[in-house]
Amino acid sequence: MAIQNDPNALKAGSKIAGYEILRVIGSGGFGITYEAASPVTGKHVAIKEFFPRGIASREESTRIVFASRDTDIVAWALKRFESSTTDQCRLKHPNIVDVIHYVKDNDTGYMIMEYVEGETLEEWLRKKPAPPSVAELRPMIEPIFGALEYLHSQKLIHRDIAPDNIMVRTNGTPTIIDFGAIKMIEQQTQLRSKTNRSFSVSKQFYSPPEQVQDKADHLNARADVYALAATIYRALGGRPPVSAEERTQQIAFGNGDPLQPLGSFAPRLNAEFAAAVDRALAFNARDRTASIEAFRGAIGWGGKTAATVAVTGNEAAPRFQPLPYSAPSPAPDFTARKTSRRWLGAVAIAAAILLVFVFVGANWLNLFGTRGPAVIVQQPPPVLTRQPQPAQPAQPPSQVATKTEVPRAPLQPPAAQPKSETKLAPQAAAQRDFEAAQRIDTREVYEQFLKQNPDGFYAQLARAQIQRLAAVDLNTLTVKLNVELRRVGCGIIASDASWNDESRKALTAFNQYAATKFDVGAPSAAALDAVQAKASRVCPLVCAPGLVAAPNGACINPQPRPPVVRNDAPPKGKLVCRWGDFNKGEQPHRQVCEVR
Repeated sequence: MAIQNDPNALKAGSKIAGYEILRVIGSGGFGITYEAASPVTGKHVAIKEFFPRGIASREESTRIVFASRDTDIVAWALKRFESSTTDQCRLKHPNIVDVIHYVKDNDTGYMIMEYVEGETLEEWLRKKPAPPSVAELRPMIEPIFGALEYLHSQKLIHRDIAPDNIMVRTNGTPTIIDFGAIKMIEQQTQLRSKTNRSFSVSKQFYSPPEQVQDKADHLNARADVYALAATIYRALGGRPPVSAEERTQQIAFGNGDPLQPLGSFAPRLNAEFAAAVDRALAFNARDRTASIEAFRGAIGWGGKTAATVAVTGNEAAPRFQPLPYSAPSPAPDFTARKTSRRWLGAVAIAAAILLVFVFVGANWLNLFGTRGPAVIVQQPPPVLTRQPQPAQPAQPPSQVATKTEVPRAPLQPPAAQPKSETKLAPQAAAQRDFEAAQRIDTREVYEQFLKQNPDGFYAQLARAQIQRLAAVDLNTLTVKLNVELRRVGCGIIASDASWNDESRKALTAFNQYAATKFDVGAPSAAALDAVQAKASRVCPLVCAPGLVAAPNGACINPQPRPPVVRNDAPPKGKLVCRWGDFNKGEQPHRQVCEVR
């Protein structure tokens, strides 16, 4: 979801590697993506900024600073972000987004990519009144098979295939965007970070079980097989498969796998096709289809089409409007006799597409599934200034249709043209924004949603999500603070998961001996930071009445013990042992036994 007022984002007009920031087009738990343009050439790009929320903050409008305790993990994550960008720069394929460059600046890193115009596959599916047929879906999905085969041949895994990570360009070409390598970096950062912060590291319905079980660094091609099968399942079944988290939980509880076969939602689908998709969604990776090529053959789409052949060297592959699917044609004969015919056909099709593009227009969308403003007539690159330029009004479709049949009249002022009604109904817009907020799933993004949608059904859901995330954060904070208070010797705490009287007594003792004034009524991040900063015991050893603290840190009886009379006779009754009770003057870490 585009967060135009994201307080952490760079301001419009800021410069990164010679590109001027125009707007925010994507905002997540680990980065911010902008649309930017070159003031010299007018070329538009997308720039992803490394910005892990919770351990990063903006300083002096551009520079980023990180929490000092996370210096090591930030250095590691930035290095992985750079190497991931370098790997993607090597990829040359017509159905994979082009990554152009990596830039170090402002104490962080920036991935510079091509700016893709079009709509996501998810948006294309939602526009349809019913799920598409296999014949309709095939031109949108089959090129993705080829792109993933190429990617796997380069020893890389995408990790994040989903309908909102497949863009359908304005010329109809499907393109994979938003590589999931950043997800693995997020997951490792979450595990290693000392700051109490969590990030969303997987797609709820499209990530395989092994990816949501802290194994993101050990994925193979079967992970992409699962994600692609889940995408096909959602397209043909009208809904995504049950999430891997739910499947894991139900199987662990002995309730069986809750995944319903694709055929139950698409009864008219070919049984072999549906079974192949279900097999690619197997819970255990070892039971899953082994490769993208094998998955393609299982659903009957064997062979490659021209749209899936990788680009080699610096050659540019033509990206034409896909036609209704027909059987794959034989491999082209690259001879001088056919060269002119092929290029004449390509030029004719390209010219036709250009005319359609000029008169019909295009949707400007970002690379991360967020809708941008509609642009009906293609305009030359604007002159970039610090002042906003007036937007050109959109022409109704009826005027576009008749434009080629009448002589071109002098252009009228923009105010004379009626504006198209393109706004969504309030609830529809709220639903779209709420679903986008769910993909990010942070308290900040739900709060931003509530600023724009303070009332209604989805506002109630957003508040419930904020309460859920707050409860998770509070529970994590409670456990950490209880553990640390016990470590510095300020109390005996029986349950780490709750903030109880023992916890309050321990924090009170810490305040007394560390000269602090933290509120003992509830755990706080500030108190956790202060306790973690102590490397040794803070509170003095407290002994029960009649005992004194020994130099070795133990409580002992200052009086000599009476001689022990040994009695070899077996004790009468039952010997019962328990852990010592601190309130009774006993040592909690030792057992007290008695005969009953």
